[in-house]
Formats: sequence, structure tokens, C-alpha cells
Amino acid sequence: MPSIRQTWIIVGVLILGAIIPAILMQGEKTDLLLIFISLASMGVACTVLVRDGRRRWRQKLTAAQDRLQEVEGNYHSMFDNMLAAYALHEVVRDANGQPADYRFLDANPAFERLTGLKRDEVLAKTMRQIMPATEESWIQTYGQVVRTQKPLHFERYSEAFRRSFEVYAYSPRPGQVAAFFTDVTDRRRAEERLIEAQKLDALGTLAGGLAHEFNNILTSISGYAELLRRHPQLDGEARDDIRIILEETERAAGLVRQLTDFSHKQPLQRRALDLNQLLRDKTNVLRPLIGENIHLRLDLAADLPLIMADPDKMTQIFIELATNARRAMPDSGTLTIRTEAATATTAHVDSPPVLQETASDTSTITITAGAFLARLIVSDTGLGMDRQHLSHLFDPFFSTRRPGAGLGLPAVYGIVRRHGGVIRVESDPGKGTVFTIDLPAMTSGGAPNG
Repeated sequence: MPSIRQTWIIVGVLILGAIIPAILMQGEKTDLLLIFISLASMGVACTVLVRDGRRRWRQKLTAAQDRLQEVEGNYHSMFDNMLAAYALHEVVRDANGQPADYRFLDANPAFERLTGLKRDEVLAKTMRQIMPATEESWIQTYGQVVRTQKPLHFERYSEAFRRSFEVYAYSPRPGQVAAFFTDVTDRRRAEERLIEAQKLDALGTLAGGLAHEFNNILTSISGYAELLRRHPQLDGEARDDIRIILEETERAAGLVRQLTDFSHKQPLQRRALDLNQLLRDKTNVLRPLIGENIHLRLDLAADLPLIMADPDKMTQIFIELATNARRAMPDSGTLTIRTEAATATTAHVDSPPVLQETASDTSTITITAGAFLARLIVSDTGLGMDRQHLSHLFDPFFSTRRPGAGLGLPAVYGIVRRHGGVIRVESDPGKGTVFTIDLPAMTSGGAPNG
């Protein structure tokens, strides 16, 4: 629209175009000249209006372009700096129209940091070209989002990345799916550790009750068997039978001791302990245990701190883990026992506290971030385990090799927890198993460092 000043100028031109010809011209040509001048005046006015409109249009266009650049800049800044990983995909279908893969169309820097995949290297490539082992479930889920055009929020473990992700996926346009990823691996592991600890504590309570009752029965059996063995009228065959009864009761008593270890019922005899020295002293026990076809390798850190621990229970840990490694390497292999000084992280803090069971102290042992630790790492080159077996590894009588294998590893778990420590296991089929045990280092006052 023209301004007020421009409007008055146009009106004045039109008036002059009508009056001046009437004053100057008289006669028969007056009307024709009047029409001509009026039309010329109107042309001038239209020219002014068009020119002003173009100028204003250019101003608005420039403002719109500036605003568009500002919005695009804000978008790219958000895209590049957002903490959540983002990727835009195109679902690829097979000959039957079913989702078979998905192609990368875009990805932000957070996605690069999370996955290790570079944007320039993945664009226009499909996921199975990049990682052939990608699970079918991801492809089908993205296909569902594209088919239904409904957003989907889910959590899923990716075997390809070995991480757990919380994902929000939606379809911005037909055939495409956009996904925001958040790494929830640490949270999931903490939840799993808590559930595992609660489950094993409940089993420990049950095992403690069973061990008490079972021990009473064994005491009676072994007592009466011993009295019979001393009877003067028994013949040799009967004495052999009684000897077998006593041997079996002793085996059963060993199982009861494992139950009490698992249930935290057996008192601990703690003292300042050097794990390195204990390992050196027990080498002559471990070598015959694992057999000649397995190589035993010790890698002991010189700066390993002392711990407050029961030497017999620590020895039991060595024996049980060595026995487990021997079973995982039926032909040959290497068993490596390593120690190192370490510092506690948030993963240790997330572990449930442990009751310190001494006559004078019923406080709880907890590991705080930054606390000093003595770390024991036992690894083998054996058969390894998948995730399903790992989730049941410390269940009583669970075994990857044969049913009813006993309470060896559950007892190890119980001993570690009673000493205020944390045990972790890593394994893959065909790649061996690694047990990592972190125990609180002893402070100057003689208490566990927490």
C-alpha cells in the first residue's frame, strides 16, 4: 500500500490532469485531450504504485530469506550440538515389499560419538552393508513405524554395538524413519545387578536354612555311623560299608559348607592379606588342579594394596575359578591370574551394600567412587558363554556343561559380596571368560577402604 504522502501526490496529479486541459483548451478537441492527459496521469500513478510495490516486495523477500537462514542456522546448531543421537533412514524393501534393510540418509555428531560410525562413511549405505550382523528386530521395528505412521518408543539391546539403547522413532515422510537414541547400557547393567543381588540374597536365605537343617541330619548320620564303626563285633565288609557312609557324609558336609558360604552364615576370619603372596603360596595347589595341558600364567602387580580378608575364603575363590576354567578348556588352553591396583567408579557405587559380619561391628561395607581397590582378574581361553548363560551363572546348581554342577560359583559370589567386593563376568562364545573381582583396599586403620 502507498503512503499518505504518495496518495496525495497521485490525487493531485489526477486533479491537475483533469483541470489544466479544461482551462487551456477550448473547443471540440478539449474532451479528447482531457481523456489523453487523464490516462497519462493514471499511468504515472500506476507506475509509482508498481515501483513502490516492487520495493516493498523486495524488502519482504529479503526479510524472509534472512529469517529462513536464521531458522536453518538454529536447526543445524541444534542438530550438531544435541546430546541425543539422531539418524534418518530410508526403509529398503525386498521383492515382496517386506522391510529387508534400512539406508542412512543423515546422522548427527552425537550419533557418530555413540556408535563410532562416521556420517560421511555411512550416508547412502544400508545398515547390513555396514554391519551384516544387524538384528532383524531393528529392521522390522522401523518397518512397522513406516507402515503405521505411528511413533514408537522402545528399549533394545544391539548385539552389533554391544550396547542397550532407548529409542524414539517416527516417520517424517513416507518410506522414511527418524530415530533418536540414548545409551542406557549403564542404567540397564545397574538394574540387572540389583535384580541379581536381590535374587541371590533370597536364595542365600533359603540356602542358609537348608544348610542348618541338613547339617543337623548329617551330624546324626555321621555320629551313629562312627559308633557303629567302633563296634567290636562288626566284620570287615560291614566296616567297609560304614566307611563309605562316613565318606559320603563328609562329601555332604562339604556341600553344606558351600551353602553356608553362599548364604553368608559362616563367620569370616579377616586379617591383613597380600593377595599376591597368597597366590604365590597356592600355586602348588592350582597347578595340579588344572592339569598339565593347561598353562598357568601369573601377572602380579607390585603396587597391589593389602585387603582385610579371610585367607581360606580367598583360597576358595582361586580354586573355584581355576576349576571353572579347567572345565571350560577340556583339551588345552591358558589360565591367566592377574592383579592390579584400581580405583572405584560409579559402577561400584551402584552395587548394593554388604553387611560386615563381625562380633563388634554390624555396619555396612560400601564402596564409594574414588576408593582404592585390589583387583583380581581370572581369565581363560576356553569355550566362553552367551548372554543367556551369563545371566544365570551365579544361580545355585546352574552349569553350562552339565546339570547339578554344584555351588562353586555361587559360593564365590557370596564370598566376594561378604568382603564388600564386586564381581563381574565377561564372556563370548569361543572367546573365553574373564572374571574381575574388586575388593576394598585396607586403610591405615585396618578397615576396608570404602
